[in-house]
Amino acid sequence: MAQVQLGKGVLRKSFGKVKEVVHLPNLIEVQSNSFNDFVQLDFLPSERKNIGLEKVLRDTFPVEHNDKVSLEYVSYELGDWECACGNLKGIENRYKWFCSSCKKTGSGRLNNDICPECGKNSANYLTCKKCSARVVVKSPITADECRYSGKTYSMPLKLKMQLISWDVDSKTSKKLIRDIKEQEVFFADLPVMVDLYEDDDGCFKLGSTGTFIINGVDRVVVSQLHRAPGVIFTLSKKTKDFKGQPCNIARLIPARGSWLDFEFDSNDVLNVRIDKKKKIIATTFLQAMGID
Repeated sequence: MAQVQLGKGVLRKSFGKVKEVVHLPNLIEVQSNSFNDFVQLDFLPSERKNIGLEKVLRDTFPVEHNDKVSLEYVSYELGDWECACGNLKGIENRYKWFCSSCKKTGSGRLNNDICPECGKNSANYLTCKKCSARVVVKSPITADECRYSGKTYSMPLKLKMQLISWDVDSKTSKKLIRDIKEQEVFFADLPVMVDLYEDDDGCFKLGSTGTFIINGVDRVVVSQLHRAPGVIFTLSKKTKDFKGQPCNIARLIPARGSWLDFEFDSNDVLNVRIDKKKKIIATTFLQAMGID
């Protein structure tokens, strides 16, 4: 803080220049790390943890039909992974390696170029023979182009699925596999956090700015507080009973689904509201739920 002495004994203090006391932290680090844990972009299918998008797909599939056909999930790939010339494609080709000592190849993440087979520091990732480039992820459109053209910044999500046909043995009632068909299908264009970057370890990540671009407009995810599941008893501030006292309200908050509000009106009749909408008589609601 600078001090300037003026005439007639006036002392002016300047707060324009303040020394930095605490280093400003990365305020969007929580959102960026959370989204990267959700998509697990630069990970092989065998390396992905059962969290985020991987957990959602594994909880949804398999889908069975009459115990004869089932659709099962194998893995997913987010984004277009290819080399500069487009000869090599897929995230599996990004982590294929070759050891010059033991002459063995494999697929996996290397630790300081150490071969998993012989343990020597002689393993390297394979590159394209035409362009001599390694497989990287490519964004179909840049963030600035999305803002100018009014598009959504997204990446294609492709799923590897298996369609399994079953035969049921009439004697033992056991299910026998008749046929398996595996195919990679396009699932959706998933909006991703801006922007794509490569960290110090050479791993591609998303969310350097912490925002999404939806129809050309930057959007952010705002964290909200949610009520814990349970039952809450309160007094109504608007409705009073026939005695002039505030009516009692019982609010049922489930872990998933609609909220239920049981309340008395001015005629001392018990009603129920679903998601704070139009009220109905509680007995009618209970009969609709199968309770006599």
